[in-house]
Amino acid sequence: MKEYVKMFKNAFDYKGRTRRREYWVPQLLNSSISCFGFGIVFLLATIAGDCLWYRTGDSFGYSTSGSAIATIAFIPYILISVVITIVSISLAVRRLHDAGFAAWVYPVCLIGCCCCGIGAIALFVLSCFDSKPDNQWGPNPKYANPNEYIGVGSIVLAVVLYIIAIIFQVVCMVSNMFIDPMLFY
Repeated sequence: MKEYVKMFKNAFDYKGRTRRREYWVPQLLNSSISCFGFGIVFLLATIAGDCLWYRTGDSFGYSTSGSAIATIAFIPYILISVVITIVSISLAVRRLHDAGFAAWVYPVCLIGCCCCGIGAIALFVLSCFDSKPDNQWGPNPKYANPNEYIGVGSIVLAVVLYIIAIIFQVVCMVSNMFIDPMLFY
C-alpha cells in the first residue's frame, strides 16, 4: 500500500507527477472506504430498526433525517469524505500532469461532472493515458524509480477490497429496505 501512503505524503503537491498505479490504487481504496462508510450508515440504521428509504407516489429514495443513529453515523462519513476529496484533488492534478495535461483540465472535468456527467468520463479517459516523457512538471516517474513497485499485490488487494465494499454496501442497503414492507406496494 505504498501508493496510498504516497498519496497522503504528497497531499498538497500540485506540481509533480503521479503514475497510473499511484493514482488508481488510492482511487480504488478511497471508493472502498466510501462504500464501507455508506454501508455502515445503513447497517446501523437497520440495527436500530430505522428504515432510511421512502416512497412517495412514483418517487423512491433514501434520507437519514428520520433516524438519529444514521444521522450521527453520517457525520464521520462526511468528515472522511472531505479529507479524501481534498487529497484526491492533488492526486488527480498530478496524474493529469503525468499524462501531459495542464491542471486547468481538472476543474473543467468537474464542471462537466456537475452538468451532465461527461466530465467524469473525460477524467477517467485522461487518467488512463500512459506517462509522457520528461515534461515541464518533472521527469517521467516510471523511469525515475523503475523498481519502486514490483508485483501486483496492492492492485489485486485494492480491487478485492473494492468488490467486497460494494457487496457490503448493497447488502446493507437492501436489508434496510425490508424494515418497511410498505415500500414494495
